[in-house]
Amino acid sequence: MELLTIKTFDNPIDAHLYKSKLESGGVLCFLFDENMTSIYPTYGTLIGGVKLKINQKDWEKAKIVLLELGDEQIKICPNCFSINTEIKIENNIWKNLIRIFTLQKTNAWKCVDCDTEFG
Repeated sequence: MELLTIKTFDNPIDAHLYKSKLESGGVLCFLFDENMTSIYPTYGTLIGGVKLKINQKDWEKAKIVLLELGDEQIKICPNCFSINTEIKIENNIWKNLIRIFTLQKTNAWKCVDCDTEFG
């Protein structure tokens, strides 16, 4: 079974809300890094937050449920059409800290599979 990360969250509460919606739609879900984010909220940002993962074969069902929720944060790579994408994190720790503490959002995304950056 190949798992795909379809969404990341800053806190476990939002992750569980999405998980319950997906499971009510018949999609088996898993949460990764939930405990670390719960115990050490500050470190949650450094490890990428709580990751909601599904089986790759359930992507079509999950996409329908997420679109019904009005979720526009699912990004598809324009190069390889993978959904295994994440928000691009700068290599400069100071830029990341400034972005985190000033609550700036980024429009830059990166494909985990083919390393394509897109916005």
